[in-house]
Amino acid sequence: MNSSRKLIFITSLERSGSTLLDVTLGRHQQLISFGEVARVLLPHDGKGMLGVIDRPCSCGKTVSTCPFWGTVTARIQNNETSLSLRDRYIIFLECFEQCYGNESIPVDSSKFIDALDAVQTIDHLDLRVLFTIRDVRGWMSSSRKASLRKR
Repeated sequence: MNSSRKLIFITSLERSGSTLLDVTLGRHQQLISFGEVARVLLPHDGKGMLGVIDRPCSCGKTVSTCPFWGTVTARIQNNETSLSLRDRYIIFLECFEQCYGNESIPVDSSKFIDALDAVQTIDHLDLRVLFTIRDVRGWMSSSRKASLRKR
């Protein structure tokens, strides 16, 4: 992996503007927004990569037929049971560099502390962590509305 590899990692509480920040950063020509990368790399539905590959990708294809995510998930699937989240992020970053070159920078809004712990141990990674925080009144209002929608 290139020693100048970079990653922007957004962390926050849910409903604190991380998705908005992720999408906004992704509008920059050098930055590529991937949303919550950890949800793809380590799905928690019990199906592993098999539960991910048929999902729609933002490119309009399924994950398995997407030129980027298809490569990532195939490489993970080959050794899925033995790969840590850190190992999966390394695969993600290697595939990113192969697909987008070393001038582009991925943006990950995974939020999860486990994901942040995993990426911060990757050698030669220029990691930039952004933490979003929302005024408690706005956060409470948004959380309340979301819980009402789930009923």
